[in-house]
Amino acid sequence: MMGKVKAPSFQFYPKDWLEFKVLRMSDAAQGVYMRLLCHIWIGTETQYKIKNNDKFLARCLGISVLKWKKYKTEIQHADASLFIEDNGYLVSKRLKEEREKQEERRLQTQEASHKRWYGNNMQTDNQTDMRTDMRKASPSSSTSSSTSSSKNNIYVLIDFWQELAVSGGQLIRHQNIEKAKRNSKLCSSIQQRLEEYSLDDIKQAYSNYNKFMCLPPERKRWLGYRWNQYEFMSRGKDNVSRFKDWDTVEYNFCQADSTKKGDWTDRIGVR
Repeated sequence: MMGKVKAPSFQFYPKDWLEFKVLRMSDAAQGVYMRLLCHIWIGTETQYKIKNNDKFLARCLGISVLKWKKYKTEIQHADASLFIEDNGYLVSKRLKEEREKQEERRLQTQEASHKRWYGNNMQTDNQTDMRTDMRKASPSSSTSSSTSSSKNNIYVLIDFWQELAVSGGQLIRHQNIEKAKRNSKLCSSIQQRLEEYSLDDIKQAYSNYNKFMCLPPERKRWLGYRWNQYEFMSRGKDNVSRFKDWDTVEYNFCQADSTKKGDWTDRIGVR
């Protein structure tokens, strides 16, 4: 399996397609050329070059070797070849440029996203020292620091919920973790609980809720709702209070265990 996720599509420019190098070919050769470009894009690691072997290429294209050689003379015409023949490969200059452009756009988007969400926390040591000095001189610095700490704790709890959800638990995962951190309703509901409980208490409530949801049905007196994180923090009774202590969860929601104590908890395998 390839480590890098490949782009599923490439830009198609009609003007480029209607240039002489393509139009000089027969309709059949044009179709074979397009099919070959598609195969290179989705079927190779580089997305712009393929092994220059007639039998291999004919098999990829689903045509006979004889037909491929016929179309190849049009595609690779001596005066206007569409591929560069390099070290045993057919290289598409056009696809290579497209792949490089897509990679550059991806990196730019990634960098912009990183700066948008984490840039405020990426400070140099000198900047940190300057902020510390300013806090000492400013009466509002403690409020600013408290707000920043609260925001970080909200993100910690969103990340912790997601970790439980994706590691084999029964919590509903966030489809987009960064979008979840921008969800004002979710952040507000978490902030409200952080004013009432410690960060560790809420994390323990998440863990115990996940642990309870993983129990077999016969161990539950109450089958339970499968809430998402916002629902857990905002709906019904105070779920942090209900789930932060496992003994309370057992007493309120679990059936009496007919097996030896610890047998079923050992099988859960979650935090």
